[in-house]
This record gives sequence, C-alpha cells and structure tokens, in this order.
Amino acid sequence: MKNYTVQTKINKSIQEVFEAVIDNKKLGSYFVQQSSGPLKEGTTVIWHWTEYGDKPVKTKQIIANKKIVFVWGEDGPKQKQVTMNFEQIDERKSMISISETGWDDSNESLQESYEHVSGWEFMSAGLKVFLEHGIDIRK
Repeated sequence: MKNYTVQTKINKSIQEVFEAVIDNKKLGSYFVQQSSGPLKEGTTVIWHWTEYGDKPVKTKQIIANKKIVFVWGEDGPKQKQVTMNFEQIDERKSMISISETGWDDSNESLQESYEHVSGWEFMSAGLKVFLEHGIDIRK
C-alpha cells in the first residue's frame, strides 16, 4: 500500500466537522491526548500520544470547510503528507476523506502504512462518535 484514503460520513454540518479537526481542544476529545495549538496554515503544532510520543504537524494548506493538508513526522523520507477533504452531503450530513501519501515499497514502510491507516480510521470513527454522541472513545 503506497497511498490510501479512508472516509467517514458524519451526521453533523460541515462546519462542525471541520472545526472539530482544526480546534486543538476538540481534537483532544477524540484523537490526540494533547495538541500544542490549533491547525493554522503555515504553522507547526505538536500532537502528543502517550503510546506514540510527540509528532510535529506542519500545516501546508487550509481551505475552510473544504480541505486541510499537512505533513507530519520528522523531516526526511519518513515524513508523510495527509490531505483531509470535507464534503457537504446535505445540511446535516458531511463526509470526511483522509488520504496519506509518501510510502515506499520497503517492508518497514508497508507495515507503518498499515498502522497509519488504522490510526486514521480510529480518528474518523472517534470524530463521528464525539460529534454525534459526545463520547471520547479513547477512554
């Protein structure tokens, strides 16, 4: 797997879904344990998990309610690009699509890509449960 995309339909408006991703306090309610700040174009924040440590997130592009693009990880070949696209299905339903690129053909890269795809699936499921029911599935 060199690149992949996961998608989740969320029964909330596109504004609510988008805000829950860029707002560091909301992000900490379903995905990361801590974020050093909100996602803003041209800035770097640190996402922290006890089990994975700190990961720098460098935001390259934000188009409100449409798209977020960032690179994460240390500079160099292990750094990956993530693109989140937001689509309004109707006034109370949205779709988030998360793609990650930059994987090579090595066994190590392949294994890491599987871990990341499951992480993005967890994130999008956590986002759905948090927004629709107010539950933090990390607990």
